[in-house]
Amino acid sequence: LQLREMKHALNPIADDRLSTAQGCLKAAILVVALLGFPASSHADTEPSWCAFIDHALVAAAAGETASLEEIAVDGLGQPNSCSSSLGLSGIQSAHCIWAFAYRAEAATVAFEEALDRITQCAPSEARPEQDQAVNHPDFYDLRVLPIDGGEVGLSLKDKAERQSTFLFFRASAF
Repeated sequence: LQLREMKHALNPIADDRLSTAQGCLKAAILVVALLGFPASSHADTEPSWCAFIDHALVAAAAGETASLEEIAVDGLGQPNSCSSSLGLSGIQSAHCIWAFAYRAEAATVAFEEALDRITQCAPSEARPEQDQAVNHPDFYDLRVLPIDGGEVGLSLKDKAERQSTFLFFRASAF
């Protein structure tokens, strides 16, 4: 299934050919199928990250991210928390956070490994773009990568006030 078809299936109100009950059942079956079976479109790359991205894009489109918190991702385990957002342009995103000790080398290694694995899930010509320099009091590094059906962002941020370093993942469904 293409992401646009999944979005349509997850929005029973938009499908005027189905009753609300039928639409909800269709959406529930689709979500169970997606969460129960890893996506096969990325069979020759790191399945855990690619499956996580696929799930995150579907979750972003549905505005429901609770299921993402239960997925252990290669090298990181389960996220500390996940949430969804709706941007001013109408783009829905799923966000997940992993916390580390402040400026821990493990956070930098996890960021680099995750970026490498996420890049393997993107179309072959896609390369992560580094965000513009920002006036940020602590360390900040954001990479953005186009993915089929959306965009993925991965950032590493030191927060001195909280004495923590965070790895942020964002999947935006287009």
